[in-house]
Amino acid sequence: MNLDEMLCTLGEAEMRDALAPFWDEAQRDCPPAAYAARFLTPEAIAESWRTGRFFTPDPPAELPGMARRIRGTPALLALAAYAHWRLFEGPRKPGQAGWPTLESFLGEDAGLFYLVVALGFIPSIQAYHRRLGLPSSVMEGTGLQIARYCDNYRRGRGRLGIYINQMSWLACYMPPSLYFRIGRFEYRKYLFCYPVRVFRRHSDHTTVTLAMNDLHFTPEGDHCLTDMPEPEGSWRPVFEVTEQATRGTPITPWGRAVRQVVELPHDEWECVLKPGDPILDMHIPSGGQMTPEAAESSMREAYHFFNTHFPKPHVRAIASYSWIFSNQIEECLPPEANLAQLQRRLHLLPCASQANSGLWFVFLQDGGFDPATARRDTSLQRAILDYLSRTGRPWQVNTMFVLGEDLEHLEAGIYRRQWPPSGLGLEAAPSQERL
Repeated sequence: MNLDEMLCTLGEAEMRDALAPFWDEAQRDCPPAAYAARFLTPEAIAESWRTGRFFTPDPPAELPGMARRIRGTPALLALAAYAHWRLFEGPRKPGQAGWPTLESFLGEDAGLFYLVVALGFIPSIQAYHRRLGLPSSVMEGTGLQIARYCDNYRRGRGRLGIYINQMSWLACYMPPSLYFRIGRFEYRKYLFCYPVRVFRRHSDHTTVTLAMNDLHFTPEGDHCLTDMPEPEGSWRPVFEVTEQATRGTPITPWGRAVRQVVELPHDEWECVLKPGDPILDMHIPSGGQMTPEAAESSMREAYHFFNTHFPKPHVRAIASYSWIFSNQIEECLPPEANLAQLQRRLHLLPCASQANSGLWFVFLQDGGFDPATARRDTSLQRAILDYLSRTGRPWQVNTMFVLGEDLEHLEAGIYRRQWPPSGLGLEAAPSQERL
């Protein structure tokens, strides 16, 4: 079936530009009939479901039912084969620019269609990991992502399916990427890209992070939100390197810049992390049970795993950008909450984000976060909504990093306990009594 026939049948003509660049190649390399024989049989559906460790031992009847419908509808089969190839077999770049919603053709079953397609991720990732010779625990853990996406959809819509906006992320796990789940978190080799430099003093291993010149701060030291006017009193950091020292604006482990300038002499301080250095980029899949102990274990294991199995280049740190690392978390959750305990072990960084960015993952609202209609089912949802209502402040996202050599000392809250660093004339920042 050609592209235009498929789009006309499904009522998705506006998606032509998004699908046209690779359509013919996909139909040639992944013929719909061959795709159906490999991935849409009842046996294939059941095998992927059981391997993926979903919420029931066997697939609900809706799944093989949708697979039969796809096999019997040429337009759906052509689209499913294309999606499978584009995500799991075809080129990684450029990424797919959106997917047909299928709302006019499938209605509320559109998410179920994409779940059937996503099940092909599990045998595809198994084959890739076998070629790499990875441990079975890594293969099994990475394959859990489809079940996590399915859980998101069930919580958000009360049905079986996958959100379309999460489909394209699945391509990140496929060749040539090195992107694996290890313990509670997922990791990939990446380059540190945050505009800061991290320094360590030779004499006592104290850590100081300096902001670089292209950051924009609020009066409180948070990063200015990118979709709102900069507030009155916003400011820019200082950063310069001389023959004797690096001068700059420090960032506290709480993720806020301090409007002072410190000087770090080259003979006393070493830059241990800067933009362009190899790191592990950490992603946090849904699923709960994110205790500090599980988080620490995952990070330590991942750091060792990558530097053992893929040692060149050696990674120097772990970093992550997420709503979970917003420095507002500790303002709205009790200190014993898992997320609050985890933050106390890390070094937070201010970074660019839009207002309420990341809250989709908490509330799973289609069309953007709206506090008036947001769910209050969980303690986390209630705490965030109460905080936003009480303060009138939008939510913002932060980044975190952990140096590899500090992974054995996270429980002690190494970065916060070093603050303020001695000899630099810095004072303790407000609201830092909760170590």
